[in-house]
Amino acid sequence: MKRRDYFTTIGALSVTGVLAGCSGEDDEEPTENNDDSELEEGDNSTDETNTETEEANDETEEREVVFEFTEATPQSESFSEGQEITVAATVENTGSIAGEQAVELEIQGETSETNTELESGEDTTVGITFEWSDFSPGTVEYTFTSADDEISGSFEIEEAPEAVFELSDVIADGETYSMDEEVVIGATVENTGDAPGSQTIEIDSDWYSYSEELELEPGENTEFGARWETAADIESDEAVGDLEYTIRTDDDEIMGSLTIEEPEEVEAVVGSLIESDDMALVVEDFERGVNLGEFVEPDDGNEFASASVALKNTSDDFVSVSNLLQTRIRDDENYSYDQTLFSGDEPSFNDGQFAPGEVERGAINFEIPEDATGLTLVWDFNSDLFTGLERALIDVEEETAVHTLEQNLQIDVYDVGTTVEFEDTEVTVNEMRTEEELGRFTEPETGNEYVIVDISIENQTGEQQRVSTAIQMMIKDGDGYSYQEDLGATVELDRAFDETSPIGDGETRRGEVVYEVEEGLSPLYWVFEFSLWNDGDKTFWELR
Repeated sequence: MKRRDYFTTIGALSVTGVLAGCSGEDDEEPTENNDDSELEEGDNSTDETNTETEEANDETEEREVVFEFTEATPQSESFSEGQEITVAATVENTGSIAGEQAVELEIQGETSETNTELESGEDTTVGITFEWSDFSPGTVEYTFTSADDEISGSFEIEEAPEAVFELSDVIADGETYSMDEEVVIGATVENTGDAPGSQTIEIDSDWYSYSEELELEPGENTEFGARWETAADIESDEAVGDLEYTIRTDDDEIMGSLTIEEPEEVEAVVGSLIESDDMALVVEDFERGVNLGEFVEPDDGNEFASASVALKNTSDDFVSVSNLLQTRIRDDENYSYDQTLFSGDEPSFNDGQFAPGEVERGAINFEIPEDATGLTLVWDFNSDLFTGLERALIDVEEETAVHTLEQNLQIDVYDVGTTVEFEDTEVTVNEMRTEEELGRFTEPETGNEYVIVDISIENQTGEQQRVSTAIQMMIKDGDGYSYQEDLGATVELDRAFDETSPIGDGETRRGEVVYEVEEGLSPLYWVFEFSLWNDGDKTFWELR
């Protein structure tokens, strides 16, 4: 059998040809013959004519064009995403002469056709190539048709592979946490689909919301969730008690639960120890009717009251206590009285960074009515430090033996003459001296002395730096009392440290700062905080 491979690609599901028939010689019109005389000449003439006609008809039948199909593909095959699909049929001219016919493909209700010319006995393959995306998932049927024959077939279109993100193994489901414990919530996310993909995974609850886009390969899994160093770090007023949350993907969701114990409200009296894992607090004394200076008077009917406080960092890390102690006095009629900014003879309580083992002692003063009764000192704690404690109620009209907090610094303490560098800023305590007076009219209180610290600061940060003698510098004694710069005495110095302008890059600035302390007080430290925003840079030099 002669064979010629002839493949025609036609635009998908579009009619691109016109059905064409085969051509041959036209038959002659029959001629009427009414010559009875010729017919009568012999009866055999009619038989001879009939015989010739039959032979001509047989010859015509043997010389016709016949297009028959021998094979169609595909048959019952499956195709997945990205594959090309060639729908084709082999057609053969089984007639006795060459000819041309239209071959038509019908698929999914659409038809396409092409004119095909074949010699007698010749075959060819006709068809169309489709993309996988041309079809919907399921069975696709098709039929090839010629003028003489037809053939059918079918194939399967598979569903597109996709990523499926499923959830399992809720992390720490049903756990109970105290305010100072680490909290973790979440679940395992796995792509159980057949394709890589990404989805946005979300945590949804009344007390916390979070979402993140994850990308996973088929079979890959990861843990998704949220973590807090302590339950107190969760920034929601709703994050106490029994809590529920839901984790969702596009394909799945899972629920979890946890319990966060409510912080305690502690009742105490003057002298009692209030402590957590990291901090310890004692109200050592409470006094009414105190004098805060000869030029400071309370309003009529009021008086000043002073609470002597000691706070210690019992942890191994630096901590910040800025705005830690939200204190007020409350009376038995539930009236509240806030702190006053006036200070007396006792140094004021100083917040800021606390080094490990450091104690801060000082007075917190209030102005209250003279006839106020049933007084309670209320402390609203910052839960980052007093974990598990929300509030302390200290009955200042009752007292017990005072628990004493001892300072034992757990950091390096430097000698006079030592230079300390932090983030390209170098500070040196050059020397220390004491004076009983500065100038003709500047003297310390009886029993006190002036301590004058000579310092140098070198700036190698690459930019200007400002330094504050009031905010970043102080003197501290062994009991934890802090002493700020005495500005009245500083103006009497010939070489006072100049803080009126920034220190330029590469500049070293030297000068003196004056403090008034009890005469002979020891040990005595000069303290410098390199940064007001970072913990861990508070540095101590021992002056004596």
